[in-house]
Amino acid sequence: MLKSKIIISRLKVFAFHGCLPEERGRGQNFFIDAEVEYNFAGAAISDALADAVDYNRLANELHAIASTETFDLLEALVMRLGEHILSDPRVDAALVRVHKPEAPFDQEVAEVVAQARFERDV
Repeated sequence: MLKSKIIISRLKVFAFHGCLPEERGRGQNFFIDAEVEYNFAGAAISDALADAVDYNRLANELHAIASTETFDLLEALVMRLGEHILSDPRVDAALVRVHKPEAPFDQEVAEVVAQARFERDV
């Protein structure tokens, strides 16, 4: 079986996630990475978008989820995004990362990242 994936890297989303009132009030930028594993041999042979996971559509869906729903925790957002990706029956697994570069810290930190890997039950 062909092991293959598409990767959406650094999808920028302005959203109102966070535990603190000021995070929810002012909003901030988040970046989403999604590695989507599926056998794309059929799409490669047919060269037809209908046979592929449409990464533009998926990026739009992930953006819509992250920008219209709100979560206190990055972990909850990651879970929601991963479950959405796995709702496509062609997808075998996904790795989702959400970067929060503007997280409030007492110390200087470049960003915080939450990550999870999702696999279809066999």
